[in-house]
Amino acid sequence: MDQDLLEAFFEDVRDVLEEWVRITLKFSPQDDATAYVPLLRCAHNLKGSAGLIGLTALHAAMHATEDFLVRLRDQGRAPDNEVVGALLETEKMLHRWVEGMKLNSTHTEDTTLVEARWSSVISGNPVVAPVPAAAVETKAAIAPGKKKPHETSKGKGEESLRVAVEKLDRVIQLAGEISLHQSILERSSREGTLMSA
Repeated sequence: MDQDLLEAFFEDVRDVLEEWVRITLKFSPQDDATAYVPLLRCAHNLKGSAGLIGLTALHAAMHATEDFLVRLRDQGRAPDNEVVGALLETEKMLHRWVEGMKLNSTHTEDTTLVEARWSSVISGNPVVAPVPAAAVETKAAIAPGKKKPHETSKGKGEESLRVAVEKLDRVIQLAGEISLHQSILERSSREGTLMSA
C-alpha cells in the first residue's frame, strides 16, 4: 500500500475521530434523532476513505456502524447513556485499529464485542418519537451558514428541503474523497515531495 496515501488516511481518521468524540460528549437525552446526523457523516466519510484505499475490513466495520446509527435515528431514540457508551466504545476500537495499522498496515480489530453492544442498544425501547424524515434530510443536506439551494415554504417559520438519499450519499462520499486527497497534497507540500506536471 502506498505509504503517502496511508499517512494521509491516518490524518483524516484522526480528524474524524476527534469530531466523533466532540459530538458524542455534547449529546443530551433531550436531543432528538437529528443529533445523529453529524455522526452519520463521520461514519460515512471514514467508510468512504477506507474503501478508497482498499481497507475492506475497516470499510465493512464502518458500514455496520453506519447502519446502527441509521437504525437509532429511524427509531427516534435519544442519545441516552447507553448510546453514548456504545459510541465511545466504538471510537476506542477504531483508535486501536488505526494505531495498530501504523505498526502493521494489515492490522485489524475484532469488532464482535462492539457489534454485540450495538445490538443490545438497538434492541432497547425508543425513548422519543421518530422525527420526520424531511427534518433529518434538511439538517444533513444544508451546511451551517450556507444558503438553502431550493426552499419549500410550509408555513410561517417552517421550511424543509427533501434530497434523494442516493444523491446525499454520493455528495458525502465525494466530500470524503476530496478531504483525503487534500490531506495527501498538504502532506506532500510540507515534505517537499509534491511533483508538478
